[in-house]
Amino acid sequence: MADEEQIVKLQGTRQELMQLIPQLKMMYQLFEANLDRGLYTIPVTTFQDHYTFAPQIKLAFYQLRNETRDGLPRVHGEICYRVVGETEETFTPTNARVRAERIRNLFTQPDLFVWQKGKDIASYRDRKNGWDFKLYVKNEAEARKIITQVMAIENKVPDWSNLRISVSRASYPEITAQKRIYGEQRRLPRRRPLEDIKFRYAELHLWGIAKPIALVDTLGTREEPLIRVV
Repeated sequence: MADEEQIVKLQGTRQELMQLIPQLKMMYQLFEANLDRGLYTIPVTTFQDHYTFAPQIKLAFYQLRNETRDGLPRVHGEICYRVVGETEETFTPTNARVRAERIRNLFTQPDLFVWQKGKDIASYRDRKNGWDFKLYVKNEAEARKIITQVMAIENKVPDWSNLRISVSRASYPEITAQKRIYGEQRRLPRRRPLEDIKFRYAELHLWGIAKPIALVDTLGTREEPLIRVV
């Protein structure tokens, strides 16, 4: 039987409860998106005090809790690139809307885009054009698929002479060993897990604006996205 202290009972009319359900769903998805993931961070304003940067697009991928295997920790991934030729002054809401629509078309239709993470490392470096990827992938074909899709947001095509693949010779166990840490036996972090992770949201970072601008949201967890995919 569930612990009574963990049970929340809702009361109200049918209309009141129907209005409450979407809010509860959004709260759950927000909790789900951030659960069990620690972050090393510095305040955005502190970073922007020291650095200026070109507009940056970030694509976020991760597993939901019901997508994990055998109780393993959830796997996350991010892909970022700079929009070369634009600044915080020239990049407009129209520019953001165009990219949001492209991301929706490329990463949510007909289904959410899947990144097959793995043990090989794919590096694609073309910094003068804003591309500097380092991806953990299942194989080279997966790397090419992802890079092609991301560059299509800017209507660009890859120059495959910039691609390098490092095939792992080491063994990375899916179920890691345990070690005594802080007085308890704890399972060691997984390295280079073999997992499929789905696209969840995209956001824009502009110098001079502390909060990221949500471009596309598939879970209802981002504030005022330009496009929400239900």
